[in-house]
Amino acid sequence: MPEQPEIESLITRHYPALQRIAASHEANTALREELVQDMLESIWRSWSKFRGESSPKTYILRIAYYRAARHIEKQMRRLETNVEQTVESVDPQHPEQNAEQQQQINQLLYAIHRLPIVQKQLITMSFDGLSYQEMAEVTGLSISNVGVRLNRAKATLKKLLEHHYAN
Repeated sequence: MPEQPEIESLITRHYPALQRIAASHEANTALREELVQDMLESIWRSWSKFRGESSPKTYILRIAYYRAARHIEKQMRRLETNVEQTVESVDPQHPEQNAEQQQQINQLLYAIHRLPIVQKQLITMSFDGLSYQEMAEVTGLSISNVGVRLNRAKATLKKLLEHHYAN
C-alpha cells in the first residue's frame, strides 16, 4: 500500500481526470465541486484497501466513477432543477479560451450529460486515454462489452451533436 505522500502525489496527478469525470456528470458548478470533494474523500478513505490488483490510476478512477454514479442517483431523487439547464464552463481558470471554443466545450458537455450513465462513463474514460482493459477494470464490464458500448456511446454522441448543430 502506498504511503501518504504517494497517495497525495497520485491524487495530484489524476486530479484533472477527477474534474473531467465530475464535469461529465454534473453541470452545476457548486455541485460539481462538491462531487470532486466527495471523490477525493472516498479515495483518501479507501486507499488503505488498495491491494495492488489493478493500477493505482484504475483504482482511483473506479472510486471516482462510483461516486459520480451515486451522485447522479442522489440528484435524480431530488430532481428539483430543470433538466435543460445551461451547461457552465468546464474550466473557469482559463479565461483565455475564446468564446467559440468554450461554446463547443459546453455543447459537448451538454451532449455527454444526455447519455446514459454507462455511456457517459466510457466516453469520459476514453477522453482520459484509458485502454479498453482499464475501462473494463473500472466498470466491471468485459473488454468486448466496453468496445461495443463505447462505440454506441460515440454514435449517440455524434447524433446529439449533429442534431444540435442542425438546429
